[in-house]
Amino acid sequence: MRILNTVYKFNTLFDDDIVDKKEVSFRKIESREEIEHRKRNINFKIRNIENEEIVKNEVVKGKSESGCNYKICSSSNIINNKIFFNNNLSSKLQKNIENSIKNKVVVNFKDLIELYKNEEIVKSCLQKLTFYFQGRYILKNSFYDKNLQDIRNGIFKDLSDKGFVEINGFSQIKKDGSIKDNILNDTNTFINNITEDYKYCLNELCILKNTTTYVIKGYYESQIIDYKNSELLGKLKQNLIFNLQDIRTFSGLEMDEIIKFINDNNFIEMENNLFMVEYIKEIDGINSILSRSSIKKNEVNEIIENNGYDRDLFYLLVEVYFSNKRHLWIKK
Repeated sequence: MRILNTVYKFNTLFDDDIVDKKEVSFRKIESREEIEHRKRNINFKIRNIENEEIVKNEVVKGKSESGCNYKICSSSNIINNKIFFNNNLSSKLQKNIENSIKNKVVVNFKDLIELYKNEEIVKSCLQKLTFYFQGRYILKNSFYDKNLQDIRNGIFKDLSDKGFVEINGFSQIKKDGSIKDNILNDTNTFINNITEDYKYCLNELCILKNTTTYVIKGYYESQIIDYKNSELLGKLKQNLIFNLQDIRTFSGLEMDEIIKFINDNNFIEMENNLFMVEYIKEIDGINSILSRSSIKKNEVNEIIENNGYDRDLFYLLVEVYFSNKRHLWIKK
């Protein structure tokens, strides 16, 4: 055993009474559940409200500094000017109009406007779902099975040629869906081969004028729907470059209608089945580099500067066909 001769006691530089031990505390580590529970507590929310800065808002009457007049619109003004602040209301209205067109099959623009009070959405629905025939808007064939499409085409042919469809007890359906009258069989009796499908299509499109003659429903009105769809052209122009699926997404058109739409509007066709609404000079610069697998960034800048291309437009086209990797543009 060793014997300790001396014991030394070391004190801190400051006296103990300088620090208030009661004030020294450590926050307990909270679990996620405890934190969520604390935030749901009403006292926590009240403290947050109390600590928020007070913001003062003023209502300015008359003219602002820019000289604009401010008005408070009544509900009647909103309805009359067809302003829809809620997109859900607008989409619900469009769905109702589309259902009306599908149920009626033959519609008139004037009737839809009187019913739904929104010319823009009515025109959009008619452009999407119908075609113009003899002063009426008729639901497209694409909503019907192939056999019904043939029957409808036959009815349209008769209406176009004669202005009416005549049915009697001695009629037969031809292969193209139109009516062939007075067909005798071997026993010298008349054939009645009007199918239920034909009756269904005929009653959808026509009304009975007399005992044997059907005429198209509705009334004549001049065509006011732009089937070239200037609104769609505007959307596509904003996108600059687009493919067939983009057109289908924007318009809801079928693929054969999209091809016709492209041909009617003389779109510029680019590589990889991409299209542009109109020619811009930057297309020439893009076509000059599409044969290359890669191109340096400084080369792209030289092309822009030497030819006076719009930098933003040119880079938008470059990004369609090339990927950016460091100092290079690599073709996709």
